[in-house]
Amino acid sequence: IPALGVDAPVTGVALNTDGSMSVPDNLWTAAWLESGPVPGGPGKAVIAAHRGIGYPALFDDLEALRPGDAIYVSDASGAQLTYVVRSVNSMSLDAAAQNAVFGPSAQKDLVLVTCFGRYMPAAGTYDHRLVVVAQLVTP
Repeated sequence: IPALGVDAPVTGVALNTDGSMSVPDNLWTAAWLESGPVPGGPGKAVIAAHRGIGYPALFDDLEALRPGDAIYVSDASGAQLTYVVRSVNSMSLDAAAQNAVFGPSAQKDLVLVTCFGRYMPAAGTYDHRLVVVAQLVTP
């Protein structure tokens, strides 16, 4: 993600038993949801990474992305995919937001997700997610 100076490895993750997406163990690694579409394919390929709580992490500045910014993803064969940011939104953790992130799409989208909003210590998470949707422009 050139606008953020982000160039990081992506590892595959599964869903947790509660249906939520697993998160990367490392603050500097992104996680792709393996049960969803692959980057470059039809639908929403979802990639998540951490924001730090008092320490730096990969997606700390994700909200600085703007529509039109480029995102590059290398696929399994090493080919580079180019996406362009369409939207950057903060979403609550309700079902509608979940569908906006993981629901079907006729486009070849990349969805970047990280924690956002107010940290809730008792829950161990934030009350919102920052969601960046980008559309494939060159395979």
